[in-house]
Amino acid sequence: MREDLVASLRLLARAESVVAAVQLRRSGRRLMLAGAAAIAGVAGCGLMLMAAYLRLAPVLGADGAAAAVGAATLAVSALLAGMAARSRPPEGEMLATEMRDAALAKVEADARALMADVGGLADSVRLFRQRPAGSVQEALDSVLPHLVVPLARLLLRHLRKTPAAD
Repeated sequence: MREDLVASLRLLARAESVVAAVQLRRSGRRLMLAGAAAIAGVAGCGLMLMAAYLRLAPVLGADGAAAAVGAATLAVSALLAGMAARSRPPEGEMLATEMRDAALAKVEADARALMADVGGLADSVRLFRQRPAGSVQEALDSVLPHLVVPLARLLLRHLRKTPAAD
């Protein structure tokens, strides 16, 4: 039982590391692209805004040209923000998350099974303590079923792991 729990915990740790690696790669890529876009955008926007202002100033006046250029800048920034918000997680991240959830469910099931075995053993020990000293056979009869199943599991695992002698 304990080996199952340890194996499940190892699987859960591996799944968590895969999820973290996938998310870190995606976040790093998004951050790099956003930084490059910001640098290029600032340079390009500055030049375009200056050109637009200079072109519109004779027609609309200084105030009108500034308002028109500012409104166009806000529209472009809203469009870019919308595009960034629509970014979806890649398929690998979804698969890794499903793997982590399955491992977590297995760990929870193994922990519950282990707790049930320990609880049954604890109940048997309590019964043993409550009985008079002359009823040792009855106490062993109540404890024995709770010991046989875990010991049989350990024995079977050991026999499976032992290499066959040639």
